[in-house]
Amino acid sequence: MHYDPIKYNLAKLLGNSIILRRLFFMALDMLFLRAWYVRRELRRLKSRITNHESIILDAGMGFGQYFDRMNRMFKGAGLVGLELDRKHLYGSEKYFREVHPQASIVIGDVQILPFSCEKFDLILTVDVMEHVEDDRAAFSEYFRVLKPGGYMVMHTPRVRGGELPPPESPPAEQGGRTGSNPPLPPPTSQGGRASWQVGEHVRDGYRDSEARERFESAGLETVRLVRGYGSAGRAAWTLLQRIPLSWLSKGKLMLLPTTLYMIPAFPIGLLLMIFDYLKGDNPQGGSLLVVARRPEEA
Repeated sequence: MHYDPIKYNLAKLLGNSIILRRLFFMALDMLFLRAWYVRRELRRLKSRITNHESIILDAGMGFGQYFDRMNRMFKGAGLVGLELDRKHLYGSEKYFREVHPQASIVIGDVQILPFSCEKFDLILTVDVMEHVEDDRAAFSEYFRVLKPGGYMVMHTPRVRGGELPPPESPPAEQGGRTGSNPPLPPPTSQGGRASWQVGEHVRDGYRDSEARERFESAGLETVRLVRGYGSAGRAAWTLLQRIPLSWLSKGKLMLLPTTLYMIPAFPIGLLLMIFDYLKGDNPQGGSLLVVARRPEEA
């Protein structure tokens, strides 16, 4: 499935309405289980990001729902949102200019971050790294721009097992998402390369050990690793995301049936998400949240 066309259609429906976009962010916070897990980690880190000199980066902000949340949560801190290009902001710039004028949005690539060294106290990146070809370069960049003692929170799909490893990143000299690289070989379900189901992904995600290795190779210490979307979470995802999004991808005529479907589906999905969330860690889960830290300099 390709999610970008669905996101562009949603952006058209939201238009320039500040109210609709805020309601949309609230709906995403409620309907997406990953937002629950991310929100919990941000609350845990809130006491460490308290002074007016703190600076936070949302790397790959997209629509900006997490950027909006952090602007509300970390009062007084400097907030920077990064996206690869303006089209992937899905029309959110006007919202942030009016609602959070103190925050800044920067166009740039996580593989070559356009920031000075040791700038940020906290970096958040949600469902971004599965899109990044040269992820090792990106992790090195995260280390470079984090202050000593700074934290990073990453959420990404999780590879739960199997004999084939996720596709390895290309060498750094091949670059990243610049548009000039040779195309990646197509994903397959057999042979030497794992498959992926989302059209915009370049890898399925990360195994636990691979995520730890990426952070530690870049010089970051793994603080906590949480696996979400167990059996209950996956059932909720099917009810509240997979089915309605597949319908919405067919066009505007499916908006009413989708709305009617969500009336009975929402309370069931909500209970399933609560069960998944309260469990805390799901060994067979399909999502991975990692909290890492740049060590204090000796």
